[in-house]
Amino acid sequence: MPEADPDVVTVALHAEFLTAEKREVVTGKAQVRKTIETESAEVNVDVEREHADVTRVAVDNRVVTSAPEPYWDGDTYVVPVVEEELIVTKRLVVREEVRIRRVRGTETVSVPATVRRERVEVTEIDVNTKPGKHSQQSNDIV
Repeated sequence: MPEADPDVVTVALHAEFLTAEKREVVTGKAQVRKTIETESAEVNVDVEREHADVTRVAVDNRVVTSAPEPYWDGDTYVVPVVEEELIVTKRLVVREEVRIRRVRGTETVSVPATVRRERVEVTEIDVNTKPGKHSQQSNDIV
């Protein structure tokens, strides 16, 4: 074994280490209650309606050999009206035309409806206070 040097001092070194731990602690509780409310409401809805606009148009005694078929003139449906006219010979004469045109319109109609709304009540319970004491918080959710 080597001899110790009297001028050398040996010092022991120490170190401390810190460790952290965590745990769950209940600090409060909450109670949630949901209710549903209904209320009447009206909704305005545009509704299309259609009706026939009938116009009778006199025609200058147009002679035809057979009854003309109804036809479309743009958005108007034309129905030729014929009558027999007794002369020396029999012939078809157009006396008038019935013109039928579609007319569209829009009106606003009120429609009744039922609307539901949910409400939530949250009651916070502090476990660190004495029994019977707690705070209350209410929130509406629509």
